[in-house]
Amino acid sequence: MKALVLILITTLTITVHASERVDFGYWSVLKHDNQDNSPFYATLVGFDIDGEQRIQFTCSYRSDGFQAEFLKLKMTEYGQDIHTYVEYSNEHEQRKFYIAPSDIGTDLYTTISNLRFLDAVENWKTMSLKYTIWKDRKIKSVSSRKVDLKGYSKARDAAISFCNQE
Repeated sequence: MKALVLILITTLTITVHASERVDFGYWSVLKHDNQDNSPFYATLVGFDIDGEQRIQFTCSYRSDGFQAEFLKLKMTEYGQDIHTYVEYSNEHEQRKFYIAPSDIGTDLYTTISNLRFLDAVENWKTMSLKYTIWKDRKIKSVSSRKVDLKGYSKARDAAISFCNQE
């Protein structure tokens, strides 16, 4: 039986169909119902310190051995001529990467394949994100977000454990 889970975080409301929700600080694992002939899958949603969705991890494993895992980052804007540079840092390091306009979906999420960013999400305790948006070779906007990563590993392990069941 499907359950409707309504998550309220400050002014943000998310409506998702899930059989169970488990919270780990700023991270929520949504364990989705297993339908006939479909894989188990879970979505891990990370919120920034302002209560907005910022990072999303999804895992899906089928009984025939197919596995999929995705880490997505929420951008601040999208558009045909919008180019985004994401600078991420903690108290010791500062790194950056580029997101092309075609990589950002209308939901503002982009799938991350930058291995250094993935490593940072898994190993840092906090992360500051700075988005620099370029349009027509000029800076259009700059915005910053802060993400608490302390609960990520436990939440990710819970999501993967749920996905691995048979």
